[in-house]
Amino acid sequence: GALPGVGGSYPIDDIKVVVNDPISIERIPEHGELGAFRKPDLLFVRGSHKKASRGKTPRVRWVDILAFLEFKLDDKEQLLETLNSCRDDRRLPIIKAKGELRRLKKSTEDLAPKRRSARIAKIASISSDRSSSGPSSAGSKRSIDDALDGEPDQTRGSSKKLKSDSPNSETIRKDVKLQAGGYALELASCTYGTRLFSLGSIVRDDKMSFWYYDASGYIRTEETVSVIKDFEKFAAIMVAFACGEPKHWGALPDIISPPPSTPYPASFPPPSLKGHSIQMTLPETQEQVKVTLGKPIFTQYGIVGRRTFLYRIKTDTVVAQTPLVVKFAYQVVSRKREQDLVEVARKAGVDHIPKVHMWSDLWKLSEGARAIFHNGETNAYEDRMLRALVYTRYIPLKALFKTAWHLIPHMADQILDCLHDLRYKANMLHRDISANNVMFEIRDGAVKFIVIDFDLATTVDSEGEPFAAPSSKHRTGTLPFMAHELLTDMSQPKPPPPDYQRITHRLRHDFESLFYLCLFCVFTMVKVEDEKTRVTVAAQVTEWENSALKTIASVKRDLCMDSSGDRVGEFILPASCEGLRRWFCGWTDAFSEAYSTIAGHKKKIRLAKWDDEDKSPPNFDIDTLQGTLTRDKIKESLRLSYRRPLRPEDLQIANIPDFAKDIQSYMNDDEDVEGQDGHVQKQASVAKKLKAKPTRKLSTSTTKVNKTELVKKKTVKRTAVVTKKVAAAQIVSPIRKQSPKLVAPKRVVRTLAAATRGMTTRSMQKRTLAKTR
Repeated sequence: GALPGVGGSYPIDDIKVVVNDPISIERIPEHGELGAFRKPDLLFVRGSHKKASRGKTPRVRWVDILAFLEFKLDDKEQLLETLNSCRDDRRLPIIKAKGELRRLKKSTEDLAPKRRSARIAKIASISSDRSSSGPSSAGSKRSIDDALDGEPDQTRGSSKKLKSDSPNSETIRKDVKLQAGGYALELASCTYGTRLFSLGSIVRDDKMSFWYYDASGYIRTEETVSVIKDFEKFAAIMVAFACGEPKHWGALPDIISPPPSTPYPASFPPPSLKGHSIQMTLPETQEQVKVTLGKPIFTQYGIVGRRTFLYRIKTDTVVAQTPLVVKFAYQVVSRKREQDLVEVARKAGVDHIPKVHMWSDLWKLSEGARAIFHNGETNAYEDRMLRALVYTRYIPLKALFKTAWHLIPHMADQILDCLHDLRYKANMLHRDISANNVMFEIRDGAVKFIVIDFDLATTVDSEGEPFAAPSSKHRTGTLPFMAHELLTDMSQPKPPPPDYQRITHRLRHDFESLFYLCLFCVFTMVKVEDEKTRVTVAAQVTEWENSALKTIASVKRDLCMDSSGDRVGEFILPASCEGLRRWFCGWTDAFSEAYSTIAGHKKKIRLAKWDDEDKSPPNFDIDTLQGTLTRDKIKESLRLSYRRPLRPEDLQIANIPDFAKDIQSYMNDDEDVEGQDGHVQKQASVAKKLKAKPTRKLSTSTTKVNKTELVKKKTVKRTAVVTKKVAAAQIVSPIRKQSPKLVAPKRVVRTLAAATRGMTTRSMQKRTLAKTR
């Protein structure tokens, strides 16, 4: 139960090393098919999770795994030689290269009959214990030769070499580091930020190395410990791991307080931080605010980088009359803080940017295990700060474009204005336009698009050149939406050729990312009834993230140079979106003209160099490609190609079919709605004290709905349901900032869900309640 001199550690019998099941480990729903074939050889799990994983269901989840061990065979002969050398030292029989655990010859049995009998009995016992389909701490029935050769084992269904049907599985299998990286990716991405780092071990032949992964990168030990020669040391290391505290398995420091019911990190690893809380400060009043995390709504799928994760929240005091979210991210300490960049843009008069309410710097990676690596060479690793940022909760694009695909040109029009103003009013580039970083809200009854996530934004001078050298060791952006020039730059060998000049991120690259975002929305968000067609349409963007960098860059370059429209003509669009094909041609017309201009300029430079001319080439505006790729040029090209004019009334939510239903289904989350509405209720109670005119209530004697039923029906509790006889209806934005006035006669309180408002009579309300019952 404990080791001498080790106090306050886990009971050693609570940590198990188990043999993984041949079935893939269960993923969180958001990951879809990602990680479907990843199956480490051995797993560290809590004892309770091991027991729960027995049988066919439920399987072990990535959330419950503490660490992994992966084995790789490189030299079979050398491994057998090492093994036999140790067996010979222990007076054990030699194992031949082409046998299983052979029956011993009579002469061998005479030498050590008792020992041999005991070992055979133990193997039989282990084999019988392997009948469960779930992970097991017992050994395997596979013979040593099967284990070394990777031959199919009929008792387990398949060998390790057959563990994946992925097209890249062969490449991954050949590189154990890639396999281990895949496991670390799952561990880092499955728990909505609960894991600071993840651990693994790779055993190549008999030599073991330990691997540590966090947001700054990975660190590994040398392959020095032999599982065979130094088995006692290997066993001691495994025991030491089992006696570790949660912080040794990657639990966050004590910066986010756990709920009393599930103390953290004692309950590590939890599936999320729901119910945890942090203290933050209102910047205007310096008032302390307790922020309690609700349902997790996003987690970034990645190992190194920001590892962004978002939660719905509620606060113990009124921060804003809007639903809020808190965003956590590991940001590079040398980069400007997101809230500072947003404030600069706000003061410069840039529209379509988020509203930030509170922020806090929580913890640096260099204050933890990485401290020892920062004491020497300071530039060896990027130091990152875990930051929390509270801002208004906006709505994802998929909630709108599912049916309102005709608003995609409106989105492009507004975001073009935002990017242009960021560059020329605030001297700033966003540098990460992607599907998760453009959202929308409802303001004054109309859709308004918002650019969020300024983590990767940077300030530039009047020529578009960055003020400071890159503060990150990695190229910025989200792969499927990155411009082809940046991808070409990323694909250069490390280090690049001596005369190579890196591509500077410019405004035109953000414009190009917006083009890919519009395509992505059509391909993946628009509702398509036929399942086969839907899969075919969505598959058109898979190569943007699954191919090699050079391949992705080549595909996108061909698309941007498509002056004939042939590439756009080959797109498989949803039938409802066919009218947008010409609009997409407007994008490629603008890009092809601009990149032809720069191609001509490069040709002049090349010819001048070959002719040894002394005169320098003419000045060229590299920022806008001689004025050919600007917001106004793109808008002009889109107008010429798209016959349907952009009208303000198209953005009115009253003109969007089924919009209210789609938004309500997205915004309504019972437990979080209840907490969020507490803020609105507080404001309502203040309004009552000021004798505001109350909303007309239903008579309990006529509705015949008891209080218990009203509590259960939250939609009835706070949302007025309007029948077809309503003369006029207007959806109130779930994220629109409310009026500061507390007295609002004849107006219902706005709630988290999309509320409706209209003229209703007593009889209409009674019929409505009767239907809901």
